[in-house]
Amino acid sequence: MARPGPRGAGHAAQRRHPGRGPRGGLVRLRGLRPAVQQFRGRAGALHHGPHARAPEAGRRADLLRLRGREGRQARRLGGLRTRQHRRDRAARARPAPRARRHPPHGAREHPAGLRPPAAQALKDVQDHFFRLAKEEGYRARSAYKLTEIDDRFRILRQGACVLDLGACPGSWMQVAARRVGDRGVVVGIDLKPIDRRGLGPNVHPMQGDVHALVREDLPPAMEGRLFDAVISDMGPDTSGVPMADSARSVQLCHAMLDRLPFLLRTGGHAVMKVYEGADYPAMLRRAQGLFDEARGFKPKASRAESVEMFVVCRGYRGPAREAGAQRDPSLPKGKPSTGWK
Repeated sequence: MARPGPRGAGHAAQRRHPGRGPRGGLVRLRGLRPAVQQFRGRAGALHHGPHARAPEAGRRADLLRLRGREGRQARRLGGLRTRQHRRDRAARARPAPRARRHPPHGAREHPAGLRPPAAQALKDVQDHFFRLAKEEGYRARSAYKLTEIDDRFRILRQGACVLDLGACPGSWMQVAARRVGDRGVVVGIDLKPIDRRGLGPNVHPMQGDVHALVREDLPPAMEGRLFDAVISDMGPDTSGVPMADSARSVQLCHAMLDRLPFLLRTGGHAVMKVYEGADYPAMLRRAQGLFDEARGFKPKASRAESVEMFVVCRGYRGPAREAGAQRDPSLPKGKPSTGWK
């Protein structure tokens, strides 16, 4: 009995590519449904007679006649490349479509390849107030929010005593120190430590919690004195839920208003930052009951997409004055500044 010869390259090619062997397409059509077997038999019958065709040509013609799933499977197993097959291959070879030029509605746009912190840094560099703050030596662009508020409403006066709540990193303290001059006093309080470098001798940064603030915590420079202005740039740690962030922001404003009796002198002024929301109108009405004038104002330095608002209050009516209380008609009503409109 003759021993089979060694397995050559043809066997390896057939193993790597099932169906590619000496018998060609007939081997590849095994296992198909009876309809496919019938067309295979017809292809063999056409190999004889006056109109005989080459075996491969007969198989190709019969495979092209098949319809439905059997036809697709037979053509695939038979190695037949149809026009649709060529179109599919060309589509797969095309490069991936370019990224959208603009993000979908509601999505945040970040420069390509940059994570959100890097994208925000790039946005800040392009910001006019950010560049201006660097040129003029302010620690943050928020300095120009207080500058615009004071230019319009005259909150800070020469020689005044000013309390800054939520003072870190210190840009509002810098503005207040320049406005009140050497004879004035500026006290800043924040949960985070405030860098003392670059601040004048009349500026006193402190680390503490506004909710636990008492009169005894103030520096000796304020012994026996009340502040002429209380300004607040406090904001809660945002959660990404606008209603929750607004509610916590309003709570900070109420905490400041609760402490005005032992902080702000009668006739003094106040500025509070707040995130607009459902609780904002009630807080504004309370401020209007404590001051002669209280209104919301959004400076140009605030970003257009920001929901922050600044409540500017003038003419503190003194302790025990809450919303709805009747003002004593014998007391003169303070006139608003010329910038108040």
